[in-house]
Amino acid sequence: MAIALGFSNVHFAPRGGGLGWAMPLGVGLALGSGQPSVCFVGDGGAQFSIHAIWSAARYRIPVVFVCFVNHEYRILKDLWCGALNTSFDQARFVGLDFDDPALDLESIARGYGARTAWLRDPTMIKHELTASLQHQGPTFLLIEREA
Repeated sequence: MAIALGFSNVHFAPRGGGLGWAMPLGVGLALGSGQPSVCFVGDGGAQFSIHAIWSAARYRIPVVFVCFVNHEYRILKDLWCGALNTSFDQARFVGLDFDDPALDLESIARGYGARTAWLRDPTMIKHELTASLQHQGPTFLLIEREA
């Protein structure tokens, strides 16, 4: 199944994963068009509207969420450093890391009704994306930042 992405059917934010609107936008685009949509979001950005998965599951809306996992609200850290004109090594971040307790996005997404998979092997991306686009409902694919 070949998919062409042209300018007219790509919606994006330049940075930050559309904190709060990326996931509902992906659901709305698939609902309105009757075609699958693919949404790229970070684990921090997903926290603003992860419940959009439930709507996609409830109405069997074919949307694929590709979540980049870096275990932090990175864009908020960047904005904080920029606002205070400081660097990461000098800043003290409170509540912006997902480590205590660890955030289990796969379980959360599955709990909202999504099909889930980790994309740890680049050779499996095409297979997982094809399976996701054929699934009548949401899929939550996770890609972890390399340490």
